[in-house]
Amino acid sequence: MPISGTSDVAESAKGDTTTIRNGSSVVGVRPHGSYSVDSSRTAGGPSATQMQTKFISSFDDPKYYGSRSSLLTNLIAWYKFNEVAGAVRRNSISDSFSFTDNNTVARATGLINYGALFVDANNEYLSISSGSANSMGDENVSMSIWLKFTSTSSNQVIAEMWDSGQRKFQLMYYAGDNNLRLYTSNNGTSSNYITSGLTTVSSGTWYNIVFTLSSSERRLYINNSDVSTGTTSVTIKSSSTSSLSIGGVGELDAIVAEVGYWNKNVSTSERSSIYNSGAGITYPGF
Repeated sequence: MPISGTSDVAESAKGDTTTIRNGSSVVGVRPHGSYSVDSSRTAGGPSATQMQTKFISSFDDPKYYGSRSSLLTNLIAWYKFNEVAGAVRRNSISDSFSFTDNNTVARATGLINYGALFVDANNEYLSISSGSANSMGDENVSMSIWLKFTSTSSNQVIAEMWDSGQRKFQLMYYAGDNNLRLYTSNNGTSSNYITSGLTTVSSGTWYNIVFTLSSSERRLYINNSDVSTGTTSVTIKSSSTSSLSIGGVGELDAIVAEVGYWNKNVSTSERSSIYNSGAGITYPGF
């Protein structure tokens, strides 16, 4: 369909189609999928190549617009970690729930964009204060983390709400068996864990780690596979006033990217969308 004009020619719609505009006039709609335009245009307008590149890179790359699924429902926070070292790591959803950078967490190449590079020896971690973290909600929750270890020689804390007396969860790597462990507490003090079992992890490889917590169950997933080994049906503390941190308090050697936090247990299909056959996705293109 020829499109001419010197103003914007497309805008992203949040439904199942994209509105095509010539200035302020709607000239058509386009379903998601490949799209091409011909070279008919007025002098000074964008070229066909420019328009086609914009359409394809914005709408058709599965990393950005994979499924338009229900992942936006109850999504509280999404962190791209594009910021430079020392900067506040901002939530892409709203101005709330930003991570404070403790001891200058560097920026590195991530899965899709950039990521945050944690160095255990430098005592680096990101944190959200207890008051703010508590208001994120913690009844039915899910967290998704893309992570690549740079070393697996020692135990490492990946993410936690684990303040003394207010323990809720702690996701960690246990070097003794090259597995992940998800600890939970039902009273803020005592704890036990499930493990990733025979699914070992190693350095230099990207993993998508998802865990889900309800009032009576905990589950751990790696690369869209349920790897929960141990007792999954347990009571989990609600209304924790713990701070939230990535990297514990300086206990991680890894690059972390594309972190999501939901006030719900993400479904099988939603986890599949997050993993996206290993390519991942990023907000807002769910």
